[in-house]
Amino acid sequence: MVQAIQHLDATLRTEVATPRKLSIDELAIRYRSIASLPERERMFAVRRIVDSEYTMDDADLRERTRNRLLAWLELSDEEARIVGASYDRAMQELKADAAMRRVSMVQSIFLSLPDEEQERLRECLSEAMVGPRLRPPTASSPPKEAGVLSRLRFWRQAS
Repeated sequence: MVQAIQHLDATLRTEVATPRKLSIDELAIRYRSIASLPERERMFAVRRIVDSEYTMDDADLRERTRNRLLAWLELSDEEARIVGASYDRAMQELKADAAMRRVSMVQSIFLSLPDEEQERLRECLSEAMVGPRLRPPTASSPPKEAGVLSRLRFWRQAS
């Protein structure tokens, strides 16, 4: 365990100094290591990762975020929940502009994923990150016609 923490710490120090592109497999290995750490060390590691990620330009951050979400799909459910919750806690400490950047980045990437992957990720991401589940329309829902007038007609007919 101590060697794993030292190796992870050395990797994170390099990452913070010069963020680089990491493959989905490399990220999955990193997150498995992080998930196995005690809470205090895990939060330290995640905070360092978050700090380095949010110094990246938008293109690199988008790629990292996409790879991170796909790497989380490679983890066990428990590992993904642990790492996702740690990310959420670390993100609570971000300044508002960085937090909004994260939300918009995660949501746009999340919505581009297939439904099965979205469902799996919902287990480890907060609703604030991915938005509420969209329910299929019910019989009492207004029709999806364009404009406000169609909705007004629906509600007038329903009363």
